[in-house]
Amino acid sequence: MAMFSVAPRRPSRYAQRRSGSCLTGRIVVNGRIDIGQGRNMIPSRQHLQADLHAILGDKGLLMGDADRHKHATDSSGWKSVPPWAVACPATTTEVSAVMALCNSHGIAVTPQGGLTGLAGGAVPVDDGLALSLHRMSGIVEFDARAGTLEVWAGTTLQQAQDYAEDQGFLLALDLGGRGSCQIGGNVSTNAGGNRVLRYGMTREQVLGLEAVLADGTVIDARNKLLKNNAGFDLKHLFIGTEGTLGVVTRITLRLRALPRSQCVALCGCARFEDAIGLLRAADSSLGSHLTAFEAMWQEFHDSALEVTPGSRRTLDAEYPLYVLIEPRGGDQARDQEALEQFLGEVAEDGLIGDAVVSQSSGDVARLWSLRDASGEIARSLQKFANLDVSVAIGDMENFI
Repeated sequence: MAMFSVAPRRPSRYAQRRSGSCLTGRIVVNGRIDIGQGRNMIPSRQHLQADLHAILGDKGLLMGDADRHKHATDSSGWKSVPPWAVACPATTTEVSAVMALCNSHGIAVTPQGGLTGLAGGAVPVDDGLALSLHRMSGIVEFDARAGTLEVWAGTTLQQAQDYAEDQGFLLALDLGGRGSCQIGGNVSTNAGGNRVLRYGMTREQVLGLEAVLADGTVIDARNKLLKNNAGFDLKHLFIGTEGTLGVVTRITLRLRALPRSQCVALCGCARFEDAIGLLRAADSSLGSHLTAFEAMWQEFHDSALEVTPGSRRTLDAEYPLYVLIEPRGGDQARDQEALEQFLGEVAEDGLIGDAVVSQSSGDVARLWSLRDASGEIARSLQKFANLDVSVAIGDMENFI
C-alpha cells in the first residue's frame, strides 16, 4: 500500500509530470534536461549515492537489480518501474535527512509500505527513489489508561491488531491485506476496511502522528487526547492525502474495548433493493452491535470461491447478491440467538432467500475469507483498471 509521495521544492523553470501518485521535477539548462534524468548527471548521482550511504549505511541503501525490481510495483499489476535506488531508513532522523538530500538534488521520492495497494499508488517514478519504511516497524508505546497505541509507520496492521488484542483492546481498523499492509499506508489512503460501519474510517482511529515534509522538516502532531481543541489539528493534512504533503513516520492509534462475541452470517438476496432493506433492518434490530455489512455481487462471490483455497459454496442456491453481516457484542450465546432471530424475521419479510450463520471461529474465518479475497481476485485478472471509489447507495446499482 502506498504511503506518501512527495515532490521536491519547486525550482525556477520547473516542468512537472505525473507518474503514480508522485510529482517529479526537471530543470532545463541550456536547452537540455539535467535534473530528473540521472543518466545525464552521473557525477551528481554518484555524490547523491555517497551521501545516502552515509545517512543509511549498507542495510539502508539498496542498489541491486533484485531489490530495485522488488520495489518496482505494488499489487495493482499496473506497471513496473524500477527505482534508481531504494532507501530503507530506520529512524525519523534518517527519513528527514533523506528527504532533505533528495529535495536539494531535485530527486522524486515515492515512499512505500507493504505494496498491497491495488491502484498503483506505490509505483515509483522513473529514475527516482523508493523510500521503504519496513525497517521502521514495531510498537513505540502502549497506554492502557488512555487506550492508545503508538506504532512506527512500517508496522503491519496485523502486528498492531494482535498486540492490542493481547492487551485486551481492539484496533478497529481491519482489511483483507492485514498481514502485509502497513499502518502508514492505511493512514495515507484513509483506509475504510471491514468495520467502517461501526467504527469509521482510518481517520477516526488516528489521534496523532509524526510526519516529515519534502524539505526534511519534521512535524510532531502526536496526541493521545480524544477531545483536543488546542488549535490546528495538523494530522488531518496527512490522513488520506495520498502522498502529497509528507511521509508519515509514527502514528498514535485509538483503541476500543475488545468485544467478547463475534457472529457472522452470509445471506443471499434476490434484488439490490432487498439488500438495502436488509441494511436498514440490521441497523434497527442489531443496533450498536452491527460491526460489518459487506455486499458482494455474484461475480465477486464466485471469483472469491475460485481463488480461495479450501473454500466451498455455503448456500444451496445462487443469488445475484450476497451480504455478509457481522455483529459483535458482550455475550456469544445471546448475540448468536439475536442474529438468528433477526435472520428469521427478514426471511419472512422476503429480504433474504437463505442464510448461513457461523458456529465456530473457523466458520467466521471461512466466511470472511470470501470478502478478503479482493486482492487475490485482482491478481488473477489479465487486464483491468482498479480504482477505490465510493458511490452513494442510491446510485450504486446503476453504477455497477
